[in-house]
Amino acid sequence: MSTEPTNEELSAGYARQIDAASRERQANDLKRLERAGKAAAAMDELAEEPTQEKAGARENTHAAQDKARDAETERSARKLDLLERFKEKAARDREQERGRGR
Repeated sequence: MSTEPTNEELSAGYARQIDAASRERQANDLKRLERAGKAAAAMDELAEEPTQEKAGARENTHAAQDKARDAETERSARKLDLLERFKEKAARDREQERGRGR
């Protein structure tokens, strides 16, 4: 007697695996559709809000974008400042090396 599964047992096992994977894909598709539906509903609600509320939300968005842009500008300015200091120090170090070499 062999302990290996028969072809029928193997095919039944594969069929169960395929069926389970198919059900899982369908469940994931339903979840994805629900999320898309919720997002669409939220967008519809935003579209139906009075224009003043939209303007306020838009201003908040613009303020947040301005704040992020200011922070990025400040980081860039710091980087440039550090780069300039590094260049100046490197130039001083080269001058000192030239002075020692003479």
